[in-house]
Amino acid sequence: MLLKRQLNIKVLDLCNAACSFCGYNKERLAARIRSGHVAYKLDVGALQRSYSALRAKGIGILHLTGGEPTLHPDFRELVTSAKRAGFQIRTGTNGSVLDEDLVKALADAGVDYLWYSLDTFPFRKHLEHRGFLSLEAKMLRGIELLHKHGVNFFGQTVISHILPKTDGLPDMEGHLEYYRRELGIRRFVFSYPMHRPDSASTAHLATLGGDAVSFTPSELAAIFNRLVALKLRGGESAIVNPYVSIRQQQRDLAKASDRLGCHAGRDIFFLGPDQTTLRPCYHHSDQVVDDLDGLPLKASRGYLGCKDCRDQCFRDPSLAYAAAERPWDFARQAWEDPGMLALAARDARDVFVNRGYRHA
Repeated sequence: MLLKRQLNIKVLDLCNAACSFCGYNKERLAARIRSGHVAYKLDVGALQRSYSALRAKGIGILHLTGGEPTLHPDFRELVTSAKRAGFQIRTGTNGSVLDEDLVKALADAGVDYLWYSLDTFPFRKHLEHRGFLSLEAKMLRGIELLHKHGVNFFGQTVISHILPKTDGLPDMEGHLEYYRRELGIRRFVFSYPMHRPDSASTAHLATLGGDAVSFTPSELAAIFNRLVALKLRGGESAIVNPYVSIRQQQRDLAKASDRLGCHAGRDIFFLGPDQTTLRPCYHHSDQVVDDLDGLPLKASRGYLGCKDCRDQCFRDPSLAYAAAERPWDFARQAWEDPGMLALAARDARDVFVNRGYRHA
């Protein structure tokens, strides 16, 4: 395969924020625990003993998520050991516990990608939404430290009704401009609205979004059009979402044919709660793809064709895998949708000339 396989790992359920659109909201999670939900915490030692088995499956990227992953007591050891073992590390934070020691540890380990959640603007409104107003000075200092130590970080924003509105839609442009001007954050990735109250799994409570991320199809179409326009405009802020991934969301809304599907279970996986199995993704965590037996991934297995989520964490890299690993399928879809090929060319150009996706 051309690209490294990615394993998404839930580090723990715990979160100290009160985001209205997330099932990991500290009040919601506490209520679930009182109702019998067993809170999850990764056994870092067991994962470290699985590194060789993961490499045997072709996995080269570990995406550490939560809850709030930095709250895990062994988070620094996890990042450091995984980098030492040769994995790329992608992770994120709400910024509430960042201090000089933690940021320096992330920088020294060489974290490849860190997203920093920012729900809305101005920053105090974001802090109010998360219940972090009392931490304002500490969190501003944390962002300064990320800049100071050169951590490759992005602002990460769920497209939601929490954002101010422009012409009835979330003001993504104002969001970008505010954080570039006020906090020096020039790179953003937008998560597509996640709202699956009918079938959300306890493996991924963030899907229990509620009204804050509930949009009509016409609103979503307008949001995706605006996102493409913002990327095309360029400027001093970079939007990291690939053009082809946004295009795929637009095609899904239009019920157009899909020859690409999702690569969950083939090139992108979720570590099962038992830490001995690979599952397709959070949304289908009850299905086992393969065991961590130290043998190569069984070539006949895969989980293509699913469109159950439009979560950026899965769909965006999945499109990249499809273009690289299944070029004929990608070509067939591009034949049906010539705009897809033009956008893929823009994505390739943007990566080649950097465009803010990584530190120069």
